[in-house]
Amino acid sequence: MNRKKIQELLNELKNLSIKDQLTGLFNRRGFLTMGAHHIKQYLRDKKNYLVMFCDMDGLKNINDNYGHKEGDIAICAMAKVLEDSFRDSDIIGRLGGDEFTVLLGSATPGDLNNIEERIRNNLNNKKKELNKPYKIDVSYGMCSYEDSGKRELEEIMELADHELYIAKKKKKGIDA
Repeated sequence: MNRKKIQELLNELKNLSIKDQLTGLFNRRGFLTMGAHHIKQYLRDKKNYLVMFCDMDGLKNINDNYGHKEGDIAICAMAKVLEDSFRDSDIIGRLGGDEFTVLLGSATPGDLNNIEERIRNNLNNKKKELNKPYKIDVSYGMCSYEDSGKRELEEIMELADHELYIAKKKKKGIDA
């Protein structure tokens, strides 16, 4: 086997280790690796960033009532909504199941309304395109480096996850 072929195989293996097989997004390892690299750059350039933690609403219902194949279709649809809602420079990952996370560089809490509007518009367009009998929706929480005072990606992810938990309770009408 020549050097070029070995390098191609190594690159393919690396890609398999950081990409989610179903959606093509980064998996947890890929997101954390790429995210840590980008955060070092943001901090060096004195730029703010946001972390968004997302959870699909009702995936269990889709799986239970329409089967896991439809659940996979819904997960892929959500991945596409997120890809369409963010810039190519933002890092999007599927952490597992119905959980996604996004690292938005050069973003501030003031950008939240625009981000929410893009997600809602893309979600509505995807729902029309799919024309499924079930609802595809998402809840999310966000935290910024600026607001948290934290530097490490996993610390900010934890805070964004807490915000997601609050958002899900509000959606269900439960006091947070």
